[in-house]
Amino acid sequence: MRNVDLSDAHIWYATLEQADLSGANLLNTLGDNDPLAPGLNSLRLAGARWTLDTEWPPEVYTTIRSRSIPVGHGAFVVATSHVYDPAPEPQPVP
Repeated sequence: MRNVDLSDAHIWYATLEQADLSGANLLNTLGDNDPLAPGLNSLRLAGARWTLDTEWPPEVYTTIRSRSIPVGHGAFVVATSHVYDPAPEPQPVP
């Protein structure tokens, strides 16, 4: 699905696990202006690869980014079940 234009398609409940969404256009795919649309939580994205060229709906980009692990050269993979935290573990103060 590299560089595919899915803009304005309704991809609710789609399984995109392990999909390569590098450079894909996903704008207006999650019912951005529809309060009854299920939105991001309806998608299965575990293991999906995407790049900085991938166009996500603006309201979900921060969530997608926080759930993704950088794999190099502007590419990311959506983590399987948790929000990725690039910060180191806090250490107790001696």
